[in-house]
Amino acid sequence: MGPPTSFTKRKSKKHNCAGAKSPNMAPIKKKTLSKEEIAKKSVLLAEYKEKERLKYLKKKEKEQRKCVKDMTPREHRKARKNWVAYSSDYRKKQKIRDNTDKYVDQNTPPSSEDEIIPEAPLLNNEREAEARRRSIVQRRKRNSMLKRKDLLIENLKKKLASEQQRNRRLKHRMIQKKQALTPESKMVEIANDPNQKAELIKKAIQDFYPLAIKYTWNFHEAGHGKGAPDGIGATCKRSADQLIAQRGDITNLYDFVAVLRERCPNINISVIEDADIEKVIKMIKEHEKEQKPFKGTLLRQMYGSYLKLIVNLRFKDTNGYPENN
Repeated sequence: MGPPTSFTKRKSKKHNCAGAKSPNMAPIKKKTLSKEEIAKKSVLLAEYKEKERLKYLKKKEKEQRKCVKDMTPREHRKARKNWVAYSSDYRKKQKIRDNTDKYVDQNTPPSSEDEIIPEAPLLNNEREAEARRRSIVQRRKRNSMLKRKDLLIENLKKKLASEQQRNRRLKHRMIQKKQALTPESKMVEIANDPNQKAELIKKAIQDFYPLAIKYTWNFHEAGHGKGAPDGIGATCKRSADQLIAQRGDITNLYDFVAVLRERCPNINISVIEDADIEKVIKMIKEHEKEQKPFKGTLLRQMYGSYLKLIVNLRFKDTNGYPENN
């Protein structure tokens, strides 16, 4: 009795596999070599490097690979992130491989009794050393952070103390000034201040002199000597003073005019005779009633207060003629 057909068929299949290849079978894949195996063979290593170089050049032509100098700042940042991720993965895999090799070496028995196996450090000891190292690093970071915070707090305390001292000085100064001022002195200070307005001074008079029943105020714009004519006059005066300081001599008005015309050629100087002045004064007196002064050019600056008991009047003439003072 012969063998079963299934067995003979199975045997024939094995025979066919051992013999010629069937056209329906997939091609047998070549075994891929690792980088370590390639590195051991110089010919394969050279071929591998050439293949990688050509691959890199193709990617560079397609602008898939760039040098750092050709990257924009954004592309450089993105590439650095990728490099960090790749390096981290590589280190993790390398660490796993090293730990695996150590574990295999520690737990593999010797092939013979005469073989000497070097003692490898235990993984637990390495973990403890790594834990100690991390603890030291974290402690240093924490101490550095605490030092920076302490320094910042100390600087802020110094600034706060300085501001407090400044506020105390200002407060003390204001108290002294408030104590030194009296109603009369404050009134005089407000009246003499050229930056104060007439309305403010009127209100101050009402506050400091409540018994006053009537006020009159003629206000003239404060300040003088700031216009163009005043500057020209000062220049002429300095020029004459320089001549006197240099041992020069000015005997009369005409000498003075000649000196100014020589030293100040950009200033037009004219001499007004006494007869012309008298003629203008006479004309002003004849038409005095018809003339109206410009606003803000009053002859006098005065303020007065009429009290129920005492009448006070303060008066100052601002006219330039000596006979009217």
